[in-house]
Amino acid sequence: MNIEQIKAAVADTPYDFLREDPRLGKNIILLTLGGSHAYGMEKEDSDLDIRGITLNSKQEILLGKDFQTITDLPTDTATYSFNKIIELLTKANPNTVEQLGCRPEQYLYLSEIGKELLANRKMFLSKLCIHSFGNYGQAQLRRLENKSARLTSQAEYERHILNSIENAFFTFREHYLTYPEESIVSSYNKIGKRNKTAMTHNKLGKHMAHTLRLYMMCIDILEKEEIITCRTEEHDLLMKIRNGEFLNENRQPIPEFY
Repeated sequence: MNIEQIKAAVADTPYDFLREDPRLGKNIILLTLGGSHAYGMEKEDSDLDIRGITLNSKQEILLGKDFQTITDLPTDTATYSFNKIIELLTKANPNTVEQLGCRPEQYLYLSEIGKELLANRKMFLSKLCIHSFGNYGQAQLRRLENKSARLTSQAEYERHILNSIENAFFTFREHYLTYPEESIVSSYNKIGKRNKTAMTHNKLGKHMAHTLRLYMMCIDILEKEEIITCRTEEHDLLMKIRNGEFLNENRQPIPEFY
């Protein structure tokens, strides 16, 4: 789907909730693409993901209440409340940071407040992304390695576990007073429901490409102070990975990927 087709789809009946829900409608400040379309990695059969931000009401602000997100599963649309998106952006949450780095034509709607948010997006950039992006990326990478036919050396295995423990100490303390430390190590031996589904449906290449894309975004934030969601420069490489060119005959990642 090109951008005009996407805009036409969002204007159609399945997306009427964007216009009819009282928490959305005129309160929406930003609508943009999510998923593969946002990253420039879509294929003909890629699902359309829409992401948005909507203002909290005066009552919610005064009473300290927040609905946080509105999700429409049939259209895979997630709209964050303004209060929630600010909280997540200050923590360098990858799923929300990427909404501020789309290409201009990928924004389906921008209010004046939405434009102001984009103009000040660098306010949210920090070294926190080392942990938020890195922790997720390393966990996914290690699970891929665990399911591959090759075993890494014990020293490298322990190094990755240590990195995850350090990241977990940083992020978990924001949410939990106590937690079992052994759970961090044990998670390395799990494939996870999402990874298992990817392998069952022969989508491991897509999973690999998005893991690498996450690292690329993090490096841009640290080195360039920029959020680059659409990976134009790395498009060919990422699509080769997605299309399975870095998988062997047993559908396992080859050493060149790592």
